Amino acid sequence: MSEREKLPFEKAEYNIRKFVESVDMLQTLLQLFPVLESAEGLPKEEKEIIHEVIDKSLIMLSKSIARKGQKWN
Repeated sequence: MSEREKLPFEKAEYNIRKFVESVDMLQTLLQLFPVLESAEGLPKEEKEIIHEVIDKSLIMLSKSIARKGQKWN
């Protein structure tokens, strides 16, 4: 059984959802910069925790990009 073609509003909804996902990822990346900068004056242990959180965030973003068939560089 073949899948029916999506109606224009269904296509628009899909495109909007994908756009919002991309904007969310970009917003997450933008929020990591101030966090990284704020770690400068912290003790070593706290810096390591912040760096670990940032590393895990970047890994999650990279996996999300890979799931979409794109490449993280």
